[in-house]
Amino acid sequence: MKFATIGTSGITEEFLQAVKSVRGAKLVATYSRDLEKAKALAKSYGAKKAYDDVDELVADEEVEAVYIASPIALHAMQAIKMMMHGKHVLCEKSLASNLAEAEAMFRAAEDNNVILMEAMRPIHDPGYALIKKNLKKLGRIRKIYLNFSEYSRRYNAFKEGEITSVFAREMSGGALMDVGVYCVESLIGLFGMPEKITSAMIPLKTGVDGAGKIIATYPGAIAEMDYSKITTSDNCCTIEGEDATLYYTYIRDIDKIEVEYNDGRHEEFEREECENNMVYEIKDFINMVKKGENMEHYRAVSLNTMRMLDGVRMQNNMRFPADQVKTK
Repeated sequence: MKFATIGTSGITEEFLQAVKSVRGAKLVATYSRDLEKAKALAKSYGAKKAYDDVDELVADEEVEAVYIASPIALHAMQAIKMMMHGKHVLCEKSLASNLAEAEAMFRAAEDNNVILMEAMRPIHDPGYALIKKNLKKLGRIRKIYLNFSEYSRRYNAFKEGEITSVFAREMSGGALMDVGVYCVESLIGLFGMPEKITSAMIPLKTGVDGAGKIIATYPGAIAEMDYSKITTSDNCCTIEGEDATLYYTYIRDIDKIEVEYNDGRHEEFEREECENNMVYEIKDFINMVKKGENMEHYRAVSLNTMRMLDGVRMQNNMRFPADQVKTK
Protein backbone atom coordinates (compact mmCIF):
# COMPACT_ATOMS: atom_id res chain seq x y z
CA MET A 1 0.00 0.00 0.00
CA LYS A 2 1.58 3.25 -1.13
CA PHE A 3 0.75 6.01 1.35
CA ALA A 4 0.83 9.78 1.32
CA THR A 5 0.46 11.78 4.51
CA ILE A 6 -1.35 15.02 5.30
CA GLY A 7 0.12 16.72 8.35
CA THR A 8 3.61 16.90 9.84
CA SER A 9 2.94 16.66 13.58
CA GLY A 10 4.35 14.13 16.01
CA ILE A 11 1.48 11.71 15.40
CA THR A 12 2.37 11.65 11.69
CA GLU A 13 5.94 10.73 12.53
CA GLU A 14 4.68 8.00 14.85
CA PHE A 15 2.52 6.69 12.01
CA LEU A 16 5.48 6.68 9.65
CA GLN A 17 7.60 4.79 12.16
CA ALA A 18 4.86 2.17 12.22
CA VAL A 19 4.68 2.08 8.41
CA LYS A 20 8.30 0.98 8.33
CA SER A 21 7.33 -2.09 10.38
CA VAL A 22 4.38 -3.18 8.22
CA ARG A 23 5.08 -5.40 5.25
CA GLY A 24 3.50 -4.02 2.09
CA ALA A 25 3.23 -0.44 3.42
CA LYS A 26 5.37 2.35 2.00
CA LEU A 27 5.47 6.15 2.14
CA VAL A 28 5.65 7.74 -1.31
CA ALA A 29 4.58 11.37 -0.70
CA THR A 30 3.94 13.97 1.98
CA TYR A 31 1.75 17.07 2.10
CA SER A 32 1.87 20.19 4.25
CA ARG A 33 0.85 23.79 3.72
CA ASP A 34 4.52 24.46 4.52
CA LEU A 35 6.46 22.86 1.66
CA GLU A 36 9.73 22.86 3.60
CA LYS A 37 8.10 20.82 6.36
CA ALA A 38 6.69 18.40 3.78
CA LYS A 39 10.13 18.03 2.19
CA ALA A 40 11.83 17.45 5.53
CA LEU A 41 9.34 14.74 6.48
CA ALA A 42 9.63 13.07 3.09
CA LYS A 43 13.42 13.05 3.33
CA SER A 44 13.36 11.56 6.84
CA TYR A 45 11.17 8.63 5.78
CA GLY A 46 12.44 7.92 2.28
CA ALA A 47 9.69 9.50 0.15
CA LYS A 48 10.68 11.25 -3.06
CA LYS A 49 7.70 13.58 -3.36
CA ALA A 50 6.49 16.46 -1.20
CA TYR A 51 3.54 18.75 -1.87
CA ASP A 52 2.04 21.97 -0.59
CA ASP A 53 -0.82 21.83 -3.13
CA VAL A 54 -3.64 19.37 -2.41
CA ASP A 55 -4.60 19.28 -6.09
CA GLU A 56 -1.13 18.03 -6.95
CA LEU A 57 -1.41 15.34 -4.28
CA VAL A 58 -4.75 14.02 -5.52
CA ALA A 59 -3.39 13.93 -9.07
CA ASP A 60 -0.50 11.69 -8.02
CA GLU A 61 -1.48 8.30 -9.43
CA GLU A 62 1.19 6.46 -7.43
CA VAL A 63 -0.58 7.32 -4.17
CA GLU A 64 -3.07 4.59 -3.24
CA ALA A 65 -4.00 5.74 0.25
CA VAL A 66 -3.75 8.90 2.33
CA TYR A 67 -3.21 9.13 6.08
CA ILE A 68 -4.82 12.33 7.39
CA ALA A 69 -3.52 13.85 10.62
CA SER A 70 -4.54 17.48 10.21
CA PRO A 71 -6.74 19.41 12.69
CA ILE A 72 -10.16 17.76 13.06
CA ALA A 73 -12.01 20.62 11.37
CA LEU A 74 -10.17 19.79 8.13
CA HIS A 75 -10.71 16.03 8.15
CA ALA A 76 -13.99 15.86 6.23
CA MET A 77 -13.00 18.29 3.48
CA GLN A 78 -9.61 16.67 2.92
CA ALA A 79 -10.84 13.07 3.16
CA ILE A 80 -13.73 13.62 0.75
CA LYS A 81 -11.44 15.27 -1.77
CA MET A 82 -9.01 12.36 -1.59
CA MET A 83 -11.77 9.78 -1.94
CA MET A 84 -13.34 11.58 -4.89
CA HIS A 85 -10.03 11.03 -6.66
CA GLY A 86 -9.93 7.32 -5.86
CA LYS A 87 -7.67 7.38 -2.79
CA HIS A 88 -8.37 5.20 0.23
CA VAL A 89 -8.28 7.18 3.49
CA LEU A 90 -7.01 6.36 6.97
CA CYS A 91 -8.11 9.35 9.04
CA GLU A 92 -7.01 10.21 12.56
CA LYS A 93 -9.45 10.44 15.43
CA SER A 94 -11.76 12.12 15.99
CA LEU A 95 -12.94 11.17 12.53
CA ALA A 96 -14.82 14.43 11.96
CA SER A 97 -16.20 17.51 13.67
CA ASN A 98 -19.65 15.95 13.98
CA LEU A 99 -21.87 13.08 12.87
CA ALA A 100 -23.09 14.88 9.73
CA GLU A 101 -19.52 15.24 8.45
CA ALA A 102 -18.71 11.63 9.27
CA GLU A 103 -21.78 10.39 7.40
CA ALA A 104 -20.79 12.51 4.38
CA MET A 105 -17.31 11.00 4.50
CA PHE A 106 -18.63 7.44 4.47
CA ARG A 107 -21.02 8.31 1.63
CA ALA A 108 -18.05 9.59 -0.36
CA ALA A 109 -16.19 6.33 0.31
CA GLU A 110 -19.14 4.28 -0.92
CA ASP A 111 -19.79 6.49 -3.95
CA ASN A 112 -16.16 6.24 -5.05
CA ASN A 113 -15.64 2.57 -4.16
CA VAL A 114 -12.81 3.28 -1.71
CA ILE A 115 -12.18 2.55 1.96
CA LEU A 116 -12.43 5.05 4.80
CA MET A 117 -11.22 3.94 8.24
CA GLU A 118 -10.71 5.90 11.42
CA ALA A 119 -7.24 5.60 12.94
CA MET A 120 -8.33 4.63 16.46
CA ARG A 121 -5.56 2.62 18.09
CA PRO A 122 -7.33 0.78 20.94
CA ILE A 123 -9.92 -1.06 18.88
CA HIS A 124 -7.22 -2.46 16.58
CA ASP A 125 -4.83 -3.41 19.37
CA PRO A 126 -4.63 -7.17 20.20
CA GLY A 127 -5.11 -6.20 23.83
CA TYR A 128 -8.59 -4.93 22.98
CA ALA A 129 -9.45 -8.30 21.43
CA LEU A 130 -8.19 -10.00 24.61
CA ILE A 131 -10.40 -7.79 26.73
CA LYS A 132 -13.44 -8.47 24.57
CA LYS A 133 -12.77 -12.23 24.55
CA ASN A 134 -12.54 -12.43 28.34
CA LEU A 135 -15.56 -10.31 29.28
CA LYS A 136 -17.65 -13.45 29.71
CA LYS A 137 -15.44 -14.49 32.65
CA LEU A 138 -16.66 -11.50 34.65
CA GLY A 139 -20.25 -12.65 34.96
CA ARG A 140 -22.96 -10.05 34.57
CA ILE A 141 -21.22 -6.74 33.97
CA ARG A 142 -22.37 -3.97 36.27
CA LYS A 143 -19.80 -1.15 36.21
CA ILE A 144 -17.28 0.15 33.68
CA TYR A 145 -14.67 2.82 34.29
CA LEU A 146 -12.54 4.19 31.43
CA ASN A 147 -10.01 6.97 31.86
CA PHE A 148 -7.56 8.89 29.70
CA SER A 149 -6.15 11.91 31.51
CA GLU A 150 -2.78 13.22 30.40
CA TYR A 151 -1.47 16.73 30.92
CA SER A 152 -0.72 18.36 27.59
CA ARG A 153 2.45 20.36 27.11
CA ARG A 154 0.39 22.54 24.77
CA TYR A 155 -1.64 23.62 27.80
CA ASN A 156 1.45 25.41 29.08
CA ALA A 157 1.48 27.45 25.87
CA PHE A 158 -2.29 27.93 26.17
CA LYS A 159 -1.88 29.50 29.60
CA GLU A 160 0.67 31.89 28.08
CA GLY A 161 -1.82 32.96 25.42
CA GLU A 162 -0.72 30.70 22.53
CA ILE A 163 -3.75 28.86 21.13
CA THR A 164 -2.87 25.72 19.19
CA SER A 165 -5.41 23.74 17.16
CA VAL A 166 -6.06 21.21 19.92
CA PHE A 167 -7.57 23.98 22.08
CA ALA A 168 -9.19 25.98 19.26
CA ARG A 169 -12.96 25.88 18.71
CA GLU A 170 -12.48 26.75 15.02
CA MET A 171 -10.43 23.57 14.60
CA SER A 172 -13.00 21.40 16.42
CA GLY A 173 -10.56 21.01 19.29
CA GLY A 174 -10.86 20.28 22.99
CA ALA A 175 -10.15 17.38 25.31
CA LEU A 176 -13.30 15.43 24.39
CA MET A 177 -12.35 15.29 20.71
CA ASP A 178 -8.68 14.62 21.37
CA VAL A 179 -8.59 12.18 24.30
CA GLY A 180 -12.16 11.64 25.48
CA VAL A 181 -12.83 9.96 22.15
CA TYR A 182 -10.60 7.06 23.20
CA CYS A 183 -12.94 6.31 26.10
CA VAL A 184 -16.10 6.77 24.07
CA GLU A 185 -15.00 4.65 21.12
CA SER A 186 -13.62 1.89 23.34
CA LEU A 187 -16.88 1.78 25.28
CA ILE A 188 -19.01 1.60 22.14
CA GLY A 189 -16.74 -1.02 20.57
CA LEU A 190 -17.05 -3.24 23.63
CA PHE A 191 -20.65 -2.63 24.73
CA GLY A 192 -22.50 -0.78 21.98
CA MET A 193 -24.48 2.43 22.34
CA PRO A 194 -25.80 3.21 25.82
CA GLU A 195 -29.42 4.01 26.57
CA LYS A 196 -28.62 7.39 28.10
CA ILE A 197 -25.68 9.72 28.67
CA THR A 198 -25.09 12.56 31.10
CA SER A 199 -21.94 14.62 31.13
CA ALA A 200 -20.06 17.61 32.50
CA MET A 201 -17.07 19.55 31.19
CA ILE A 202 -14.44 21.97 32.46
CA PRO A 203 -14.66 24.79 29.90
CA LEU A 204 -11.69 26.79 28.64
CA LYS A 205 -11.72 30.40 27.48
CA THR A 206 -11.64 29.36 23.80
CA GLY A 207 -15.02 27.61 23.99
CA VAL A 208 -13.71 24.04 24.16
CA ASP A 209 -13.19 21.74 27.13
CA GLY A 210 -10.03 20.97 29.06
CA ALA A 211 -11.48 17.93 30.81
CA GLY A 212 -14.76 16.17 31.41
CA LYS A 213 -16.78 13.28 32.74
CA ILE A 214 -19.39 11.14 30.96
CA ILE A 215 -21.80 8.70 32.59
CA ALA A 216 -23.47 6.20 30.26
CA THR A 217 -26.23 3.83 31.33
CA TYR A 218 -27.02 0.37 29.96
CA PRO A 219 -29.68 -2.09 31.12
CA GLY A 220 -28.41 -3.10 34.56
CA ALA A 221 -25.02 -1.44 34.13
CA ILE A 222 -23.35 1.94 34.30
CA ALA A 223 -20.20 3.26 32.64
CA GLU A 224 -18.14 6.20 33.82
CA MET A 225 -15.54 7.94 31.64
CA ASP A 226 -13.02 10.54 32.75
CA TYR A 227 -10.75 12.41 30.36
CA SER A 228 -8.45 15.41 30.58
CA LYS A 229 -5.70 17.38 28.87
CA ILE A 230 -5.13 19.65 31.86
CA THR A 231 -4.49 16.99 34.56
CA THR A 232 -2.89 13.55 34.75
CA SER A 233 -4.11 10.33 36.35
CA ASP A 234 -2.95 6.71 36.60
CA ASN A 235 -5.07 5.92 33.50
CA CYS A 236 -6.28 2.64 34.92
CA CYS A 237 -9.49 1.19 33.46
CA THR A 238 -11.79 -1.36 35.11
CA ILE A 239 -14.71 -3.53 34.03
CA GLU A 240 -16.59 -4.93 37.02
CA GLY A 241 -18.78 -8.01 36.81
CA GLU A 242 -20.61 -9.98 39.47
CA ASP A 243 -17.97 -12.74 39.35
CA ALA A 244 -14.74 -10.84 38.66
CA THR A 245 -13.17 -7.52 37.74
CA LEU A 246 -10.92 -6.88 34.75
CA TYR A 247 -8.20 -4.24 35.02
CA TYR A 248 -6.11 -2.73 32.28
CA THR A 249 -3.88 0.30 31.94
CA TYR A 250 -3.47 3.04 29.37
CA ILE A 251 -6.44 2.98 27.05
CA ARG A 252 -4.53 4.28 24.00
CA ASP A 253 -1.67 1.78 24.17
CA ILE A 254 -3.27 -1.08 26.08
CA ASP A 255 -0.79 -2.43 28.61
CA LYS A 256 -1.23 -4.83 31.51
CA ILE A 257 -4.50 -6.82 31.48
CA GLU A 258 -5.55 -8.88 34.49
CA VAL A 259 -8.64 -10.36 36.10
CA GLU A 260 -9.31 -10.64 39.84
CA TYR A 261 -11.98 -13.22 40.67
CA ASN A 262 -14.26 -12.99 43.70
CA ASP A 263 -12.93 -16.35 44.94
CA GLY A 264 -9.39 -14.99 45.15
CA ARG A 265 -8.01 -16.29 41.87
CA HIS A 266 -5.87 -13.99 39.74
CA GLU A 267 -5.30 -14.20 35.99
CA GLU A 268 -2.89 -12.09 33.94
CA PHE A 269 -2.84 -12.07 30.15
CA GLU A 270 0.36 -11.97 28.14
CA ARG A 271 0.50 -9.71 25.13
CA GLU A 272 2.95 -9.56 22.30
CA GLU A 273 5.55 -6.84 22.69
CA CYS A 274 5.03 -3.90 20.36
CA GLU A 275 6.75 -0.53 20.59
CA ASN A 276 4.20 1.24 18.37
CA ASN A 277 0.66 -0.13 18.30
CA MET A 278 -0.23 1.96 15.25
CA VAL A 279 1.05 -1.04 13.27
CA TYR A 280 -2.21 -2.85 14.04
CA GLU A 281 -4.49 -0.19 12.61
CA ILE A 282 -2.31 -0.02 9.50
CA LYS A 283 -2.53 -3.79 9.04
CA ASP A 284 -6.30 -3.73 9.55
CA PHE A 285 -6.63 -0.86 7.08
CA ILE A 286 -4.66 -2.73 4.40
CA ASN A 287 -6.75 -5.87 4.98
CA MET A 288 -9.91 -3.81 4.70
CA VAL A 289 -8.74 -2.36 1.39
CA LYS A 290 -7.72 -5.75 0.01
CA LYS A 291 -10.48 -7.95 1.44
CA GLY A 292 -13.17 -5.68 2.89
CA GLU A 293 -12.61 -7.22 6.32
CA ASN A 294 -14.70 -5.75 9.19
CA MET A 295 -15.64 -2.73 7.11
CA GLU A 296 -19.22 -2.45 8.37
CA HIS A 297 -18.22 -3.05 11.98
CA TYR A 298 -15.65 -0.25 12.09
CA ARG A 299 -17.96 2.08 10.19
CA ALA A 300 -20.75 1.52 12.73
CA VAL A 301 -18.41 2.06 15.68
CA SER A 302 -17.06 5.30 14.20
CA LEU A 303 -20.52 6.67 13.42
CA ASN A 304 -21.91 5.78 16.85
CA THR A 305 -18.87 7.40 18.43
CA MET A 306 -19.54 10.62 16.53
CA ARG A 307 -23.20 10.39 17.54
CA MET A 308 -22.23 10.17 21.21
CA LEU A 309 -19.59 12.92 20.96
CA ASP A 310 -22.24 15.19 19.44
CA GLY A 311 -24.58 14.38 22.33
CA VAL A 312 -21.96 15.20 24.94
CA ARG A 313 -21.05 18.47 23.23
CA MET A 314 -24.67 19.57 22.90
CA GLN A 315 -25.32 18.82 26.60
CA ASN A 316 -22.49 21.20 27.43
CA ASN A 317 -23.18 23.81 24.74
CA MET A 318 -19.81 23.18 23.08
CA ARG A 319 -20.47 23.96 19.44
CA PHE A 320 -18.10 24.15 16.50
CA PRO A 321 -18.38 26.28 13.35
CA ALA A 322 -18.86 22.98 11.48
CA ASP A 323 -22.13 22.44 13.36
CA GLN A 324 -23.65 25.34 11.43
CA VAL A 325 -22.76 23.88 8.03
CA LYS A 326 -25.30 21.74 6.23
CA THR A 327 -23.59 18.66 4.75
CA LYS A 328 -25.05 16.97 1.70
